[in-house]
Amino acid sequence: MIRTKHGQRGATAVETALGMLAFLLMIFYWIEVSYMGFVSGLVDMAVSEASRDARTVPSHQYHTIFNNVLRSSNSIWSDFVDPGEFSLQTRYYKSVQAITAEDCEKDNPTCNPQQNAPIAVYSVSYPYQPILGSLIAGPDFSMDITREVITIQEYERDMFK
Repeated sequence: MIRTKHGQRGATAVETALGMLAFLLMIFYWIEVSYMGFVSGLVDMAVSEASRDARTVPSHQYHTIFNNVLRSSNSIWSDFVDPGEFSLQTRYYKSVQAITAEDCEKDNPTCNPQQNAPIAVYSVSYPYQPILGSLIAGPDFSMDITREVITIQEYERDMFK
């Protein structure tokens, strides 16, 4: 028979409970980081696929095509993220120097015309909401995952200087 001291009763239960709590927190953290990486990868794939489709279509409606491809309900990413949550922006430039100059506001269509601009910068932002973030920081907590792709428009490249 094992003898215990009076002061040691329940010590194993307390140690197990604390150890399990630490273990569960580690598991939930691992799940959260994995899910965030998955969503980040989906945003990467979404912007690259949508920009590829937009730049290879013989039309001057690049932003409309980019928007339609991203918000399509039959896309791979629409099963995992809400395409309606994507925030899109497309900027057009006539030269590489114009990209670095940033002479005007990014949303000004007169400053960034689609036609005869061979370089396009497609930008997508997605508000990632952590699985456990609502428990810790509140239901409105989110982090933006933003990706940009700089492309040469296939049907505008003869204008490239």
